[in-house]
Amino acid sequence: MAKSRLDTTFFRRILTDPDREIMLCAGSGDLTTGFREILYVYQYLWSIGYRPDMDVNVLMLNPDMSKPKKRA
Repeated sequence: MAKSRLDTTFFRRILTDPDREIMLCAGSGDLTTGFREILYVYQYLWSIGYRPDMDVNVLMLNPDMSKPKKRA
């Protein structure tokens, strides 16, 4: 696998059907918005201490959360 460059501003990737579905759901039907929403969520997870080598279950998300508010 090629090493990623830190100065990359554009990348191209073939999405699997599950990846596409997740991004469409995150973006209310828009792939670009979905991609940005996923980045926004990851930024938040990083800020609270989550790292890629951690088990996602450490987040202990509340399954009873009320409907999230839309960001401005």
